[in-house]
Amino acid sequence: MNLKLVRKKKDIIFNSGNYESYRKKVEKFFEGNLDNLTVYKIRHNQKLNETEKKELEGMFQRLGNNIEYDNTYGNMSLIEVVRSIVGIDEETANEIFAKYINDSRLNSKQIEFVKTLISYVHKNGILSIEKLKTEPFSPLGPVSEIFEDNVETFQLIKKDIENINENAKMYA
Repeated sequence: MNLKLVRKKKDIIFNSGNYESYRKKVEKFFEGNLDNLTVYKIRHNQKLNETEKKELEGMFQRLGNNIEYDNTYGNMSLIEVVRSIVGIDEETANEIFAKYINDSRLNSKQIEFVKTLISYVHKNGILSIEKLKTEPFSPLGPVSEIFEDNVETFQLIKKDIENINENAKMYA
């Protein structure tokens, strides 16, 4: 088996089988290994070194094969999979975005948006900009309206979101 941190499309015979047991095994493993240094670094939005990349690869190799992985997670990188399971540490998410809450230029709706963002990233680990148009963000209104008087701050928030995603996708 040759799972790689750099995932590329390849010719695979897709099996229509159920990979729920593989997904549960992966989730249980990572939820039970939060104190592992590699998992810790992923939860804390830190980049992995070469040794840690190989360790992460080894973890997935012990859990299953390429076909199970590809049919369960598609083109998600190994780090994205781990992040989707363990999220980002709450303190780390707060450190990334709290500067905006403490910004006296934000109104109450913008602060609520940032708090929602922190909660979402803590739970899910990654966030696409497109997700900002759906639950749990959509009840607040369109981002363009929320930040219409503070576009510069939203641009900074967007850069922080992109950085979080980049740290998870850097091997995708």
